[in-house]
This record gives sequence, C-alpha cells and structure tokens, in this order.
Amino acid sequence: MESALTMASPVAHSVIGLAMAILGWPMAGFPGALWWEGLKRVWPIWLACVILANAPDLDYLYGLPGGQLNAFHQTVTHTGIWCLSLILAVGLTDAGFHRRWWPRVWILALVLVGSHLGIDWMTDDTSPPVGMMLGWPWSDQWFHAPWCLFPSGARKTVQDLMSWKNVWMVVAELAVTLPVLAGALGYHVFARRNDST
Repeated sequence: MESALTMASPVAHSVIGLAMAILGWPMAGFPGALWWEGLKRVWPIWLACVILANAPDLDYLYGLPGGQLNAFHQTVTHTGIWCLSLILAVGLTDAGFHRRWWPRVWILALVLVGSHLGIDWMTDDTSPPVGMMLGWPWSDQWFHAPWCLFPSGARKTVQDLMSWKNVWMVVAELAVTLPVLAGALGYHVFARRNDST
C-alpha cells in the first residue's frame, strides 16, 4: 500500500472523542455540588475515549524514525479490519474486568473509532491516492467523501508540524468540532437536570 498525504489533526479527533465520551459515559452528580467527585470518577474513562478516537493515527509513529510522518499513514490502521480488531480487543478486555459494562463499552468503542474514520473521510486529501483503503486486504479501493468538511494540513515531515498551514487547519477544525462538544455538554446538563427532577 502507498501512503496519501494527510488527514485531520489529533485536535479534531480529540474534541469529537471527548464529545462522544460525555454522551456515552455521563458524569454522575453534574450539574450540582458533587460535580467534582463525578469528574474524578469519570475522567480516566473520558481520557481513554479520547485516546481511542485517535488510535488509527498510530501509523504516524512508524514513519517517525525516518523523519517521514506520512510514510505509512492512512494504510493498515485506517482499514476496516484493523479498526474492527481494535474494537473487539477493547470490548473483550473490558468484558474481562467489568462484565456489566461490556455492551456499552463496545458501542462506545465502535462510535469512537468510527468517528476517526468519518472525520478522515471528510478531510481534504491533497495527494494521491486519496482517501482510505477501508476494505483492505480484500479490496484496493480508496474511499473519500465527495466534499470536504475539514482542510488538509502539512505533516509530511516533523518540521511541517509547526507550519502556518497547520495553525489554520486547527482553527478550522475547532470551528467545526467545538459546537459538537458544546452540544454534548448542553445535552449532558439538560439530561442530568431532568433526571434529578
């Protein structure tokens, strides 16, 4: 498999991952005087959700030793088989510790990893082959949205990370993702208030 140029930054994946975590694993005692206690209990789960939402970008690490971040990006870890294997591993690991949580964990893992692929699918890809090989190893077809919601960045080399193009990319990503996070928080507050009445 060859590598395409770039996809969304960890900022977009993290903000959406946090929004999905808030919706999928609400904080007890919020809003109210005990919200801090609820946050102390739930923040490790929310952090795990953010990490899971970024997990397909582990392929950047393979190109790091050679200074070419995109050498393996959008390849194996952006395929359906890798993502389903990750979701299965997370679900089975959690089922071994918390049997009562496992359906919720599997659904949340599916949404988090799926959000990563969805965001990358809607990100401007400026270098062929465009998109992701979701069906690999059974299909060599590359999938990409016909329109782009997120701009592309510059991450071909480590030096590219601090470019103005990436500053603009992060600003644009925040403009799209922060309203989603605000909506998740708003829904969380509204639902908790209704539960307490």
